[in-house]
Amino acid sequence: WIFSSSILAILIISTIWFISESNAVQKEISSLKENALEYQKAELKKEVLNLIAYLKFTQQDTVGYSQEQLKSKALRYFESVRFGNDGYIFVNTYDGNALLFNGKKLEEPKRMSDLNLPSGINLYETEMNLAKLPGGGAFQYEFMKIDDQKSYPKMSYIIGFDQWEWILGAGDYLDNLDNRVMLMEKELKKNLYKGLLIGLGSFIPMLLLLLFLSSSSSSPPPPRQ
Repeated sequence: WIFSSSILAILIISTIWFISESNAVQKEISSLKENALEYQKAELKKEVLNLIAYLKFTQQDTVGYSQEQLKSKALRYFESVRFGNDGYIFVNTYDGNALLFNGKKLEEPKRMSDLNLPSGINLYETEMNLAKLPGGGAFQYEFMKIDDQKSYPKMSYIIGFDQWEWILGAGDYLDNLDNRVMLMEKELKKNLYKGLLIGLGSFIPMLLLLLFLSSSSSSPPPPRQ
């Protein structure tokens, strides 16, 4: 009876511990994903703020260049900007034309206002709404990489530049970020199962001792002389 009760108690304790630790691991995984996305958003915002600073500096050179020349010069510079794993800059106008698309300066503006993604997101409308916000904002969607026709999860940060009526955006893909989070998730779960095995292993000697004691107590006493 003692042995059976002990096994039942150990199983109950182990189950409660495992459920508790699993919930803690899931919360930590969710926190990792949230923190990774917040970090990505902060990095993209920093890239766009660098663009704003560059444009404000460039605007001061009105002696050597015309307004159109300054804009062309800025676009050529933005075309060369790369960051993160696959991040690049894009520029649209407030009236819905793309000037810098997929990391490349366009010779002729491309109409963006009618571009709808398979998910139903209208890129121009979404970007324009964010450009109107003080300090801009970020959004997530799926988009093709520069050298790949397949769509990947992506995050972009948008800020409007009212002086030229430009929508400035910095975007990077989330697949590399997801892979890093998956590796951390795998390590957390590995540690969880390792802890469970260690916990169960520590109970085995106790169970053997209880089995020995219960067997000894149930043995008939030796015959009297």
